[in-house]
Amino acid sequence: MPVEKMKARGRASQIAHARQVAMYLARELTHLSLAQVGEHFGSRDHTTVLHAQRKISQAVEHAGQTQRDVENLRRMLRAA
Repeated sequence: MPVEKMKARGRASQIAHARQVAMYLARELTHLSLAQVGEHFGSRDHTTVLHAQRKISQAVEHAGQTQRDVENLRRMLRAA
């Protein structure tokens, strides 16, 4: 997913989901605050980041595609 699309205001479900996963990982793998993460994703509000964090956290708790995607991305980021 291009960075420009994830920073854009668009709310298409595929882009929004990718953005939420990226926000979740940014919170999990960095020491950035909610506001700081939001700023990196197109000046989004801290509540948007909190919503993404909660939504993806719940999806990760249930075995499924989101959990597999997050685990794969986490491995790739840690290896880089």
